[in-house]
Amino acid sequence: MTTVFDVANTLVYFSLKCDDEPCTNMRLNKLLYFAQGHALEQLGSPLFDADFEAWEFGPVAPDIYHKYKYCGNNPISAVDDEFDPNGLPPELANLLAEVSVKYEQYSTSALIGISHQPGSPWSETPRGGVISVEAIKKWFNRPEIKLVPLGERMRKLGVAPLEVLPSGWHDPDDDDYWAGEVNALERASAQN
Repeated sequence: MTTVFDVANTLVYFSLKCDDEPCTNMRLNKLLYFAQGHALEQLGSPLFDADFEAWEFGPVAPDIYHKYKYCGNNPISAVDDEFDPNGLPPELANLLAEVSVKYEQYSTSALIGISHQPGSPWSETPRGGVISVEAIKKWFNRPEIKLVPLGERMRKLGVAPLEVLPSGWHDPDDDDYWAGEVNALERASAQN
């Protein structure tokens, strides 16, 4: 099983390479929570073996919080020296890419709001308590929360799914070009 540190390094790596909103300790903890939830939903099992606790500002993996608390509210500026961006199995790398794509549009405060929704596992767990894996799985199995798998998106666009994420997989300078291409393909697909 992948460790919470492997997943944290991958999410920080994505944020550093893709010009996403800088990954602070708080943002990283929310992304880890969403990644775990989507892994439970898509794969049926946890992505990593670490508990989330219900803290004031949402779900937190204590080991990750303590590792990066020295950053305060500042962005995490580097991954661990031994981190290998190609070290995750393709299925997990693609899942984390899907999570990054889904949540990159939200500010950190919006991610907190998403995790605080009424009826969410965080809202149903006493502050400081461990959020159960079963509660997370049940919450993320709701249709409105499910991820559209990257491979499914790519097939709809007529592109072969990725086997592994290529290094430098995102160039922000290409966003406008690809947004136009995707919109054109989606319009053509909708007309058929």
